[in-house]
Amino acid sequence: MQNLMRLLFSILVLVATTTGCSTLLEEVNQIEQVGIVPSLPPSPTVPGTPSGDALPPDAPTPTITLTPGSPETGSQGVGSTTGGQGFESTAEATDGPVVDYFVFSPELVSPGDDFQLFWKTQGGIEAAVYRENNDGSPGRTWDADLEGSLTVTAGEGGEEVFVLSVTDGLVTEQVRLIIPVSCSIGWFFDAVTVESCPESDPVTTNARAQQFESGRMFWFEQTGQILIVFNTPPEEISEENPAWLLVNDTWFTGDPVEDPDIVPPEGFIDPERGFGKAWRETPGVRERLGWATGGEIEYVAVLQTADTLDGRELYFTDETATIFVTLPEGTGWQIVGRLQ
Repeated sequence: MQNLMRLLFSILVLVATTTGCSTLLEEVNQIEQVGIVPSLPPSPTVPGTPSGDALPPDAPTPTITLTPGSPETGSQGVGSTTGGQGFESTAEATDGPVVDYFVFSPELVSPGDDFQLFWKTQGGIEAAVYRENNDGSPGRTWDADLEGSLTVTAGEGGEEVFVLSVTDGLVTEQVRLIIPVSCSIGWFFDAVTVESCPESDPVTTNARAQQFESGRMFWFEQTGQILIVFNTPPEEISEENPAWLLVNDTWFTGDPVEDPDIVPPEGFIDPERGFGKAWRETPGVRERLGWATGGEIEYVAVLQTADTLDGRELYFTDETATIFVTLPEGTGWQIVGRLQ
């Protein structure tokens, strides 16, 4: 009888112990699924000094293979940031490295300001941070810890792009961080959709505009040039048929105002002076623009330029205060907005 009682007691102890372990494992699993919300480190690094070992500007790329991620995704589908203050992962740990967060501070960055990058990763053995060049290639590169921070200085304005790359030796994960940097020179309009910064302050100049069947002409006194804008469908734009042309105004007082041998159809106008000379003598312009549909309109234009990776952009106003931009190399033109 005593042996039977001992056996029953042992079974009860074993059941209670097993139940308690099962409950504890379930609670641990729940904690792992919830994850840990990261917080920024309380103390900044010394300016110009990363948490890992910094490389000089001409140093080779670290042993990690640094292939720039696409503007939309990292190498394993982790989205890059296009605004806000950084990236925080919602992914669960898998076979391969994971970036928990990659953020920057402060939120507002001006040219020449120091700002900080903060990151945390898991599952990797090596990490690096590099500054992306304008053409998307890796620039200045820092060897980095798997969790750390880096202090850098903002450039001239527009935006700064940094890439965090972490590898476990087999899989490399990258996250791309886009940091808006305010322009040191302001635009003459509310440029919320413009990514580039102006080269210099805006200028005002006497100007003329004229409407044609398939485009417009603008003359700017400040540059002494005539801008010819074509209403060409985007699919028909090419090097031979650019969306716009910029030619020098070669008409001077005393030159013929018009060509008397050219007679426009009823309801149309033969352009005069500089517009007429450019229309007649610039190859392809007369055929592409057609006849003028109204006379020249004098007004005061505002001009401002931006030097981008693809080339120079010209922002200008027409006689109705509508703001235009010519895209580099004659590839297109757009209406940006309207001055209020």
